[in-house]
Amino acid sequence: QRRLLFEVQLPLLLDFVAHLRTRGASTMVLSEHAVGDWKACGALLQTLSFCARFLDECQEAQPLVHFAAASASATAAAACEHGEPPTSLLLVAPPAAGRVFSAVLDDFEGIAADLEDQAVEQLTSSFSLGCRRYLQERREFRLLPPPPSTALGIDVSSALCEPLAQLRSEFGGVQSALPAAATRRVWQRVASFIDQLLYEKLVCSVQCSAGGAAQLVCDLNAVMTSFTLFSARAHTQLRRLHQSCALLQLCGAGRMRLHRILASPPDGVHAAAIAALADLGVHHLSVSEARDLLSRLHDEP
Repeated sequence: QRRLLFEVQLPLLLDFVAHLRTRGASTMVLSEHAVGDWKACGALLQTLSFCARFLDECQEAQPLVHFAAASASATAAAACEHGEPPTSLLLVAPPAAGRVFSAVLDDFEGIAADLEDQAVEQLTSSFSLGCRRYLQERREFRLLPPPPSTALGIDVSSALCEPLAQLRSEFGGVQSALPAAATRRVWQRVASFIDQLLYEKLVCSVQCSAGGAAQLVCDLNAVMTSFTLFSARAHTQLRRLHQSCALLQLCGAGRMRLHRILASPPDGVHAAAIAALADLGVHHLSVSEARDLLSRLHDEP
């Protein structure tokens, strides 16, 4: 049984690992990716997840625990006596004590991590490219008039509609195809990227009239709502956008009052400013960031 494991089964497993790695490299060719089609990537991740669980359970049972310990001892003894392990033990890397499939499981984990990295790259790059025109048109937020009092709501900016629709289609494919754990890691990383992208490229530089602030809140809420497919508290991964909306929604009087509180005190102590921001639920924007954003909001277009 021991020779069968180390001389036949483990080499076959390593061949299987090489096959999965090749399939993984060809699956996520970005130029060939169709929007919302994550079936091939999901199938590979599901396979890796199933195999990893199965092998992990097997290696914790006898006789594999005994084989791993005996192999590690034999390898160490051979190295001391001959300076190198016997040929039969070089067919595969010597396992960690008590874990026959440790090398294979490490390979599975590496392939899965590569697939997740490529999925994140696909999602973030397509959204970033799609938002290019939207970000270039940010000056329009300075000129928008307030919405009429009879309006039922504000529509998402036209330049954001296409990248937002594509992002939601991609999320639907990810949700249906990828394992739950992989899905969670992917969407959280994508959310962090989008939070940084829109905060740094838009919120940190935009000049807004009252109407522009309302439009920006509508747009940012639409982006954050896209992640509710994965979690009811998805905004916790988009903290800067979520908390920027709290400031953007302040009325003129409230904004002026908060701006006075945030003004730099002579002694440099910001306790009152931090408390005022905390009352609004703003914990991840600094006093200077909040003050800068408020200074770029104007009542008149």
